[in-house]
Amino acid sequence: MSVTVVDHILFIVLALVLPFFAVLRVRPQVNLIPSESRIKIRLYWLNSGVLWVGAIIVMAVWFFTGRSFDIMGWQLIQNEWFPEWVLVIWIFALFYMFDTFLAWNSVEENPAAALLPTTWKEVLHFGSVVSLSAGICEEVVFRGFLITYLMAVLPEGNWNAAAAIGVSSLIFAVLHAYQGGWATVKIALLSVLFGFIFVLTESLIPVILLHFMVDLIGGFVAFYASRREAAIGVQDD
Repeated sequence: MSVTVVDHILFIVLALVLPFFAVLRVRPQVNLIPSESRIKIRLYWLNSGVLWVGAIIVMAVWFFTGRSFDIMGWQLIQNEWFPEWVLVIWIFALFYMFDTFLAWNSVEENPAAALLPTTWKEVLHFGSVVSLSAGICEEVVFRGFLITYLMAVLPEGNWNAAAAIGVSSLIFAVLHAYQGGWATVKIALLSVLFGFIFVLTESLIPVILLHFMVDLIGGFVAFYASRREAAIGVQDD
């Protein structure tokens, strides 16, 4: 695709500006998140609103530069979809969810645990608002735009796609550094997997669906873990 000055500006914002604020400002604030359900739900909506603003800006730039949305991945899967890839995806997803179940029990192990739902009302908002927004918006920005942009500006060759996936995954992981070290590593690996699926299929559809399902089930797993911990606390008393 042809790259414009606006694309370069968007890349600078994604690769430098946002990670800077994510590392220096967001993480300390996570520990200050109140446990009150009403405020937590507001944070869900606020976070989702920010994601949609970012995705809309990217889509608007794409539209006004006259590029086809097919290039971004808004099309059906183009290449052959091997059953082996589906198996790999679900094995990884199951591992991710199991590890999430172990990690989200403790705020000390994962500073962002306070963000996850602990009531059915929070689960409803998390599943319908946060998971859907993250699944669509983050894939548009980090796979649809960022990988496509990097593949266009990096030198052509056998490692072009792999380098684009690696750089985009690193940026994506840094932006989630507030979740703690091991969680950030998992997110980086998951982002690499999403990147390869996007490049192989030339479509955002499978990664959006997979991202949505991982976040949705992760929210339910966290909710179950919190309920189990509360039940154990009652028994101990």
